[in-house]
Amino acid sequence: VISGVISQMVTIKDRIINEPSEFSQEEVEGLAAPLLDMLHRLTYEVTEIALDRVGVNLEF
Repeated sequence: VISGVISQMVTIKDRIINEPSEFSQEEVEGLAAPLLDMLHRLTYEVTEIALDRVGVNLEF
């Protein structure tokens, strides 16, 4: 089990967002991609060190 907290702040210029539903699925995926990449990398590196072998790759 891997647990923890990771977050990111996103600034949207020239647009006012009142509800998360105002984003298209494509926009959500684009905004979340850098955070998911970081989670993937951190999980791989931590498991590589902890297990002393090739790290665990997450698949989304």
